[in-house]
Amino acid sequence: MQESSTALPADASTGEVMEKMMLTTINSMCDHEIEIQCYLHHSDVCRRKGGGPDPFVDLSSHMRCFCGACPSLKASYAKFMGTLTDLWHGVAMSVAMSMGGNLTGDGSVSSGLEVLQDKLWEALCQMQDSVACISSNTA
Repeated sequence: MQESSTALPADASTGEVMEKMMLTTINSMCDHEIEIQCYLHHSDVCRRKGGGPDPFVDLSSHMRCFCGACPSLKASYAKFMGTLTDLWHGVAMSVAMSMGGNLTGDGSVSSGLEVLQDKLWEALCQMQDSVACISSNTA
């Protein structure tokens, strides 16, 4: 089982919450890989008829990569998703501020977007090794 993580600080950003949620989900998926595979092998019995899309089918195609071949992908993907969440949150806030006044006090919506863009590039760069691992481990 994956080691338990610490609680987020009270002032955690939306992206930090997303990052922790993604990492917890991926670690849980890896912790229960055998059970998920069993479910897939017995989906005729385990799956409710007419229940819509099956999330385990999508998960199973990524499990070997996340849980075995490229374990560094867990943290870098979670970080990327957290950064992307902060980016979209920042864009939404910038649009809201441009319509109703700037809450930051510096009068510049674009400077906030530039900071978010820099964070996105940083998160993308952190995924470089994981993407190389994925590329070398494709089926």
